[in-house]
Amino acid sequence: MNTGHVIAAKYAKALFALAQEKKLAEQVRRDLILAAGYFAQGDGRELLANPTLSAEKKLWIIKEILGEQVSAMMYSFLKLLMEKSRGTLLGEILKVYESEWLAEQNRKPARVTTAIPLSAKQMQRLQKRLSQLYGKEISLEQIVKPELQAGARIEIGDMVLDGTLQARLDRLRQAIRSDN
Repeated sequence: MNTGHVIAAKYAKALFALAQEKKLAEQVRRDLILAAGYFAQGDGRELLANPTLSAEKKLWIIKEILGEQVSAMMYSFLKLLMEKSRGTLLGEILKVYESEWLAEQNRKPARVTTAIPLSAKQMQRLQKRLSQLYGKEISLEQIVKPELQAGARIEIGDMVLDGTLQARLDRLRQAIRSDN
């Protein structure tokens, strides 16, 4: 586990605990999703990583972009991140916070990656089946990657079920190499 992830996890867990205590866990989750949407990647991430901008200037820009859309608690948290030069961890903090929130809801995050989009009915059936297998409600996210060509890859926590065409071809290549 890299250092950035460890630090992000500490921030996320502390934020989650405080948000729970203040009964704002859902609101803070929405705020984090919104803030990360702007600042966890691309130009927004570059802005937070810019060493020539002061923490105050970064927070001012954040307030200009987010306006009244997020809570005072989120602004306090973002201020802390800017002061500690941890703004670039926002995306990772969101992932850990989301995981904590889902666990509290007795839900488990999962991701299915396919070459073509699954229909709503297929997603619902897959989500139901995974929920039965894990004994928790599964929160299923779909990612479409046409380069996979066929099959599906399902990720639940540390477990990966890779039934993509690419994975099958890779296993076949390894089997042929090991026979030679």
